[in-house]
Amino acid sequence: MLRKLLPALAAVLALCANSFSAQAPAPNVDPDCISGQAFGAWDLPSARVPGHVRGVLVQVGQRKLVLEAKLDPAVLPKDQRGGRMDGVLLPLRADGSVPLPIAEVHGTYVVGPDGSGRFEAAITELARDPLARPERMGMIAGLFRDPEGRDDPIGRFAGRWSICR
Repeated sequence: MLRKLLPALAAVLALCANSFSAQAPAPNVDPDCISGQAFGAWDLPSARVPGHVRGVLVQVGQRKLVLEAKLDPAVLPKDQRGGRMDGVLLPLRADGSVPLPIAEVHGTYVVGPDGSGRFEAAITELARDPLARPERMGMIAGLFRDPEGRDDPIGRFAGRWSICR
């Protein structure tokens, strides 16, 4: 499966990179932070159904986190499309189980007419008090491609993440 996923991911990155004149912002790098790559499925919202993101954040040779988020469209100027990304991070155990969330993810995405886009989101502590503003722990940013009208309606994303201690 990995042999099939890596070439597909490379192709998505090449397509996304060619769609923008500037690269997506990369999270800040700090010695007190952990960071790595992120990749997975990206499904833009349709007229009736919110979109979703499901992927993995990987720190080389170490931990893996699962990203699950909902994509909601926002009202933007006529020539732009995009919206909000809201979700959670869950630790992925060696046995494949996923316990309770450990952080929240809140950000935005923009998409071009060809289904290519970029996203950026803050990684925050879990909201324990609905009136308190959660503390930012890190961020995730990257590119995606989800062209509409394809045989496979689910697109792909790739990016970088960083969480500070």
